[in-house]
Amino acid sequence: MPTTLERRFIAFLKSLPDSECLDSQAFCFPSGTRKADFLLHRRRVIAEIKTITNDPQLKIDRRLDQHLEQTGVVVFGTVQSSQLFEDKDEGAKFHQKILRDITRNTEEMCRSANEQIEETSQHLDIDASGLLIILNESIAPLDPGVVAYRVCEYLNKKPRRIDYCLLVFESHQVVGGNGHGSQNQMLVICACRTAHRFADDYIDQLMQRWAEHNGSEYIRRNTYDPTAINYRPKQY
Repeated sequence: MPTTLERRFIAFLKSLPDSECLDSQAFCFPSGTRKADFLLHRRRVIAEIKTITNDPQLKIDRRLDQHLEQTGVVVFGTVQSSQLFEDKDEGAKFHQKILRDITRNTEEMCRSANEQIEETSQHLDIDASGLLIILNESIAPLDPGVVAYRVCEYLNKKPRRIDYCLLVFESHQVVGGNGHGSQNQMLVICACRTAHRFADDYIDQLMQRWAEHNGSEYIRRNTYDPTAINYRPKQY
């Protein structure tokens, strides 16, 4: 079952004047072709949508339980996981393992979308920018910074057909200087792209349109380190 966010975002893309849904009868793909979801920007962008549905909290709890069992540490009440390690390096390694555990599905999303964008490009004979859109409606352990970290790892690999990744996370808010959260978050990750696959302006317009579609203010912020942004789960 599609999430509410997924249904709304697909409806939003269908409403755009420059979009074509690849599920429509106007397109005929050979059996077995792993096609993407949309053509955007007058066929200059091939877009594939992936939705986060699996909550990795059990994986995190399992890792912590194993560590407590192995070390014999007894915890009363609630403590930060960093307090379980006397050695900071050991603590950093442990957190890296958890990070890789909970984002393994993110890498699979990237790999799958890359193949779908490539096969769509070949079948339609168009050399368009590849856009992966990852949606998260309510999975709190996976904040935009955590997912962006794994996406960046994948996009550093070559060859690949994903030029942009747009994270649409209604699950989290950015914490401002006053300690309050701002509106639902969208984060764009740009890979190294060639001149004919440059769609920065269009992606920016897409984000503005989505904000307007939801009656939200669009605040643009550039950063080279998405993990440095302070996120918190949205309060429902």
